[in-house]
Amino acid sequence: MKGYEYRKLSVEDQVKWLNEELQKQELKKIAAELGMSTSTLTNGIRAAGYKFDRASKQYVIATLNSINEDKQLMVYLHEHFAELKMLVEMQCFEVNQDVKLDKRIGSIDAKYVAKSIKVQDNIYEEFEELYKTKFHQWKIQDVMTQMMLEFVEKYKKISN
Repeated sequence: MKGYEYRKLSVEDQVKWLNEELQKQELKKIAAELGMSTSTLTNGIRAAGYKFDRASKQYVIATLNSINEDKQLMVYLHEHFAELKMLVEMQCFEVNQDVKLDKRIGSIDAKYVAKSIKVQDNIYEEFEELYKTKFHQWKIQDVMTQMMLEFVEKYKKISN
């Protein structure tokens, strides 16, 4: 087949033809015979939602693979839900029984803003030491967010 003939084919026909050729020879050789680079040969196919499956050495619809992977993930999550839930609760919210992070902190819907603040060095050194020794399992941004939330809740009541 010539390169111009390949380009005239529909994407589905390109995939079918290319998969047949891949059973006989490597992609680089196929591209060379068509007078194309491998990226030129496969760009349209990938843009149409196909991806190369290394195990079968064929181009397959990408969504089918991702659906299969999603199903496998869902099965795993379902089978291990109790253990995963316990780990999340232990690691994120109740590692230190005296201190708990608010459930809003670290949620999927949380939006963050970056701010620079000045803090007295001696106070920050104490905070950092405490954080490293007792709360290192949490992100420092979450610990600081919890501190700010507690400040807001405490002083909002006073100002009202």
